Amino acid sequence: MSVATHTATIETYSAISQMEELDLAEEREIVLRCQNGDADAMGTLMIRYQHWVYNIAYGMLSHHQDARDIGQDAFLSAWENIGKFQFRSRFSTWLHRIVKNKCLNQMDQYQRRKTEPMEIEEKCKD
Repeated sequence: MSVATHTATIETYSAISQMEELDLAEEREIVLRCQNGDADAMGTLMIRYQHWVYNIAYGMLSHHQDARDIGQDAFLSAWENIGKFQFRSRFSTWLHRIVKNKCLNQMDQYQRRKTEPMEIEEKCKD
């Protein structure tokens, strides 16, 4: 990646991360539509928050593909559980928690898969 491309990418993500959140009334209206089964409303939320979700996941995992996968999984989880959202917080706060939990689960799975060679040898001897 050239320096110019890298700089443009950083500037793009900086601009995206500085976007204002949806105003509370607009967010509530979109979430209510989602709760009524409106997939287009969920698409609106996905478009609005996709880069933000990616940035959270990438910040925790430091891996592009894993961050994209977590983002997709988080939006799917949000869609499947939108009926449980009770407006005690902003949708973005709830979504942030979903992303963070998915990342923590991914990190935990990675740690469990990671085994020292010595552990394997000791288990084989028994």
